[in-house]
Amino acid sequence: MKKLSIAALAFLTIANSIFLSSPETEAQARPESRSRVSRLRVVYPSVSPTYSAAWIAQEGGYLKEQGLDVEYIYISSGSRVIQAMLAGEAPIVFSGGRALVNATLGGADLVMIAAVVNVPAYYLMALPEIQSVQDLRGKKVGITRIGASSDFAIRLVLRKAGLVPDKDVALIQVGESSSLAAALSTRAIAAASFVPPFNLQVEKAGARLLVDMAKIGA
Repeated sequence: MKKLSIAALAFLTIANSIFLSSPETEAQARPESRSRVSRLRVVYPSVSPTYSAAWIAQEGGYLKEQGLDVEYIYISSGSRVIQAMLAGEAPIVFSGGRALVNATLGGADLVMIAAVVNVPAYYLMALPEIQSVQDLRGKKVGITRIGASSDFAIRLVLRKAGLVPDKDVALIQVGESSSLAAALSTRAIAAASFVPPFNLQVEKAGARLLVDMAKIGA
């Protein structure tokens, strides 16, 4: 069997566990019916290397080896992804922890099976003249969507710098990374968080790396 990365193996294990724990797929787990293919819809919230394990598992043929035919569906932001799962659009999703916690506190019966990353995997990029997080006072900072993981991470960074989100700094919903990059380049916002490789792209265009959020701690 091909070698898998730990992340891809974790994703494959999750996908299998969902199918093998449901009554309608128990028959497919029996030796005489392993040739049958189980179809699975999986929703992901952003075009990002964070979710590369899902594509590795699919394009490497690992899912097919296990009799899984996976359809990936893109829905921007973790909060909307959770809504899609609750609406029955998919039994398994990738989402930030905040969206899951908020939904659970609201009464949703959801389970987090595994973490793809255990730190905020974002880079806070800013206009060249912004020298520190404190310089964002009175400025606009772009986020993908309220309630998204990037929103949570930026609020954490601002609070650690002694700034009050939505009071000292305006948080503006802009959309996915390409939209954030465009807003930053036109100076519609003073800063935004990006995942690789978008952080490198905006840095090449002149933006300044303000904070590596993976290093800020809880």
